[in-house]
Amino acid sequence: MRSGRRRGARTSQKVRALLAAGVVVGLGAASTLAAWTDQENASASLTAGTFGIVGSVDGATFTEHPNQTPAQLAFSVPANALLPGSVVHAKFAVQTTDESAAGVARLAADPGNVPADGSGLGGFLTYGVSQIEGDTCDLAAFSEGTIIVPRGSALTISPAAGVTQALAADGDSPVTYCFEVTLPTTASNDAQGRSATPRWTVNAENT
Repeated sequence: MRSGRRRGARTSQKVRALLAAGVVVGLGAASTLAAWTDQENASASLTAGTFGIVGSVDGATFTEHPNQTPAQLAFSVPANALLPGSVVHAKFAVQTTDESAAGVARLAADPGNVPADGSGLGGFLTYGVSQIEGDTCDLAAFSEGTIIVPRGSALTISPAAGVTQALAADGDSPVTYCFEVTLPTTASNDAQGRSATPRWTVNAENT
């Protein structure tokens, strides 16, 4: 009986030992399992676009005209010997540069076109601006175009706020302004021999 009990006790101890070992082994296996991983990545190549405009007095040759060297308008008749009632026309075209984004243009007259001290010819002259189609800038083309500065305006008058002209991208479809400058028939003798160098700026921004 005792030997049987001893064998049973030993067997029970072995089972408990194996179970304990199994628990230990099980925990050890769980703590050393490796997780497989994977990932995807994305990148991008980004480059800023460009925007710029160039101008032309003949509608054919376009180039940049910085503030220090503005384009000189070529009037249809000489503008260096104006008499009362003289009306002269000149065009100025702008377009975007190659590979430029599209944008809008805004014409602005220089406040200094009529000096505050009354000197020069600017105070005697009036003008108007029309956006025209084609290369001809004369009385008829001005009248047929889209008036952005009415005839008879002082040289300091700019287009009304919000008046812009659309500029196509990549130098397509130039915007052509037709300037009409008049020395009114009412100009006094004080205008004789005076001169003026009015200037305008075309401000543009991308859209």
